[in-house]
Amino acid sequence: MVNRQKIMIVDDDENIAELISLYLTKECFNTRIVHDGESAMREFDTYGPNLVLLDLMLPGMDGYQVCRELRQRSSVPIIILSAKGEVFDKVLGLELGADDYMIKPFDSKELVARVKAVLRRFQPEKSSSSQNSGKIVEYPDLVINNAGISYIGLLQDMAPEEWDRIVRTNLTSVFNCSKLAIPHMLEQKSGKILNISSVWGNVGASCEVAYSATKGGINSFTRALAKELAPSNVQVNAVACGAIDTDMNHFLEKEELEALKEEIPAGRLAKPEEVAQLLLQLARSDSYLTGQIIGFDGGWI
Repeated sequence: MVNRQKIMIVDDDENIAELISLYLTKECFNTRIVHDGESAMREFDTYGPNLVLLDLMLPGMDGYQVCRELRQRSSVPIIILSAKGEVFDKVLGLELGADDYMIKPFDSKELVARVKAVLRRFQPEKSSSSQNSGKIVEYPDLVINNAGISYIGLLQDMAPEEWDRIVRTNLTSVFNCSKLAIPHMLEQKSGKILNISSVWGNVGASCEVAYSATKGGINSFTRALAKELAPSNVQVNAVACGAIDTDMNHFLEKEELEALKEEIPAGRLAKPEEVAQLLLQLARSDSYLTGQIIGFDGGWI
């Protein structure tokens, strides 16, 4: 007998929830439906799903909070299903721990395909003896705010909608994620918030006014919040990155990239893994280190 995988559907719209359940049952999944966040938290422990389909606009505890709470206690995959289709909503959901994000209305075949794809990628948690043999590092009281997009061009040519999009993604997301995490950190009397900033937040960049403004905002946010939370043993720091070899810089032509490298005393762009290593060091740092904007630019700025 085949052991069917279990899907928990969290949606306050009964019709949509029943329809999703029907699709999945036809594909040989077992399902359980709950209609609010509090019930989802209770049912998760009793039902033990292999995957959670989560709506965002729930009564009481909203989907963002449910996602965060579930991710703190389990690595079970979460797919968000929501009518909220802004980039900011997607980024926030994914940063809080979701594995995928689908916008309503959606095609039933695509939903089933995504469920199967996420389940294929997911590796169930191993026993403690197996975990100890690997190089997995867990920091349950750590938040890293890393969402970032840019706009290259003159401010006078920039549409207000583009400005709003960058502010929501780069700066408002830091507010939202931090606000969700802080109550837990205060309760535990420990925690660290690490914000990814940029050297442009310190000195500004021509043709990147919006990006520079949001990163400058992150710097001020970091310093101010650090003062608020230091008495509760919660540290807040930021890393002001220079040129990192990511997709954000792939628009540069080969000649432009070489010219940029010549400006950097280290003679190259940093690797994302090097940024991650610095964040790991900060996650392990003493509680006295807080409110700092730490430059990581190869001596550039």
